[in-house]
Amino acid sequence: MNKFIILWSLISPACLSLIAGILQFYRLGWNPGYPDIRRSIQIYLVYWLLLGILQGGVLLWKFRERQFAYRWFFTTSTTGFLVMLLHDLSLALLGIDTGGQGVLNLIYSLPWLAVLGGPILGLAQFLLIRNRYKINLRLNNLGGKWFVISFLSWTIGFVGIIFCLYVPPVLILFVASGSAIKGWFIQKYLRENQ
Repeated sequence: MNKFIILWSLISPACLSLIAGILQFYRLGWNPGYPDIRRSIQIYLVYWLLLGILQGGVLLWKFRERQFAYRWFFTTSTTGFLVMLLHDLSLALLGIDTGGQGVLNLIYSLPWLAVLGGPILGLAQFLLIRNRYKINLRLNNLGGKWFVISFLSWTIGFVGIIFCLYVPPVLILFVASGSAIKGWFIQKYLRENQ
């Protein structure tokens, strides 16, 4: 693996670890959407801003395209935050208690978030990529590949959350491997289509 894929793979686990570390340090309990939606908003905002900034920075370092990196930051941060927020708002509006035994309701909702969230984020990022590489993305069905990779990337991360919540190293490995798939695609196809 090269530096770009390694850096890209580490961004999401680093953001998750930082937020989890802060929550642990201040002994802040948190279940998505419950009991206070404001904490969910704060956590998602910080996570997606950090993720967008770091991914945009790595893209700027790799491709030297400032405008593309800024747009990636804005698109990824905004879309990811809104998807996660809609999930938690849905739980709150339905009156689903995600604390205690209600955590099972949260776990059951995560596959839906994975199935719907990956393609939504993938579409937003695809539109950005398509506008940057207008002609060449039609070659080799790159759009279809991107959507499959976006779905896999998001889903692998959520599989890690569902099954490895209490084993942080395994969770980080899942999240990193999901991110690596998307990093590999960006490295391979965006460089070729410049």
